[in-house]
Amino acid sequence: MQNGSRDGLPVTTGIFPPQHAASQLFGATPLTDETSTQFTFGIVVQPTDAFTVTLDYYFIALDDRIWVSSRFDVGPAERAQLIALGVLGADQLTRVKFFTNDMDTETSGIDLVATYDIDWVGGNTLFSLAANVNKSKVVRRTDRQSDPTDPTPVYYLSDTDVFVCPGTNGFWMLFDKRGKRINLATGEVWDVLCSDPAIRLAAELVIT
Repeated sequence: MQNGSRDGLPVTTGIFPPQHAASQLFGATPLTDETSTQFTFGIVVQPTDAFTVTLDYYFIALDDRIWVSSRFDVGPAERAQLIALGVLGADQLTRVKFFTNDMDTETSGIDLVATYDIDWVGGNTLFSLAANVNKSKVVRRTDRQSDPTDPTPVYYLSDTDVFVCPGTNGFWMLFDKRGKRINLATGEVWDVLCSDPAIRLAAELVIT
């Protein structure tokens, strides 16, 4: 359970599995398996031995995605039912959330990595530029309306809680084969644990 406050009053929110009594009180149903469809393709360009550019596109469609529901307020009647069911902490519970298969999402993005390898009097230095642009969107929500005469949809995920997360990320990285890497944006320096230069570069791109 999570404790917080609302309008100066203490609030206790519980996040429960769907089979829990608190979840079922608000209509939770058993979880089903997520299913996904995904594909990716990319190109590699190496105009010189020292300069390499890779560009990859990916797409992931995820159906029946497992997510946390919006919050449901626990009123006096619901609290009394939970206490009667023997739910631990029910006397303090003010909000309930639960895990649910309640939406389908699509995520697409582009990864761009450019590296430039320089030999100089002090050794060897590898400049690396990586950028990522991605977007996730909800393409379907499950309508939980149980009254066939009521056209108003009922969602466990409210409009304000729908998962929409576009993003753009990028960083410059200076990397030398003596086992150091430098983030050019922050000046931070780390030791790289891998011994082989090719492995170190792969680890650099994944970890960062």
